[in-house]
Parts: sequence; structure tokens; C-alpha cells
Amino acid sequence: MLLTSGGFLGKSNKLYKFPIKEVKFFNSLLELKERQGFVVISYRLSEETLGVKVKASSFPPIVLVEVGEPVEVEIRPKPFKLSLQGFSLNKEEYIEKIRRVKEEIEKGTVYQLNLSTRMDFKLEGSPLDLFLKFFERQPTSYAFFLDLRTFTF
Repeated sequence: MLLTSGGFLGKSNKLYKFPIKEVKFFNSLLELKERQGFVVISYRLSEETLGVKVKASSFPPIVLVEVGEPVEVEIRPKPFKLSLQGFSLNKEEYIEKIRRVKEEIEKGTVYQLNLSTRMDFKLEGSPLDLFLKFFERQPTSYAFFLDLRTFTF
């Protein structure tokens, strides 16, 4: 399933469902030449485009979704539950990273860094319902939900 907000279509922030004709996976931007559809590009391509190495993922770097004509839909989220499972850094690790960032700023290596910590959650319910609830609370022009669980890559 592919749902997008209206910004992708130059319309209001309602949701639109696209029928999916085909899903294709690619490893390089060069493979996209002269292809059309809804494209999702992973941060993994940062190495190809910017020379910046990022953490590897099993998810394909490029997903091309060939779609039909969109239909406006109104879907309400069903109940779900999110439970915090933990953080990627504990308090001591986070404080150490802040210390190192400050050192790099003092040296003049950088003037700003965005230090973040991944939060891991367990979802009881549907990922679609989670997306719908977020969109309901804060509709954005370029939100999308793409369910690839039935496709293999």
C-alpha cells in the first residue's frame, strides 16, 4: 500500500491512496535513468553521492514504486500501543559523546554537531495506524506510508 499526503500532488493535506502496479529495487541512482514512479532513496546512497559512509542496512538503497492514479481516502487510525524499549546510548555514553563534541568545537573542527540518540520502541498494532495517528495530529505536505511487507528484496 502507498499512501501520500497531497503535497506530492500539489493538493491539500488530505491522504491519497495509489494502486501499486509494480515495485522495483535498485542499488544505484544510475539504474533509475528514464524510469518513472514514486521513489524512496535511502541514506545508504550517501556514500555514492557524497562519499560519506553510513551504517549498512538490509533495506535496498532505492525503491521505485510504479503506481496508477491516486484516489483521495479518509482512513481513521485504530488503537495501537507504543512501549519504550530502550536507548542506543546510556547516560554515561551520551555525556562522553557531548564531551567529545565540545572538544571538536573548541578545536575548530566543526562549529555545530547534532548529537542524537536512537529510541527503540515496540509497536503493538499496525504500522499504518501509527502513521495515520501521526498524520492526524500533524499533517505534513510530504508525508507517505509505503508498506513493503509483501515484497521481497
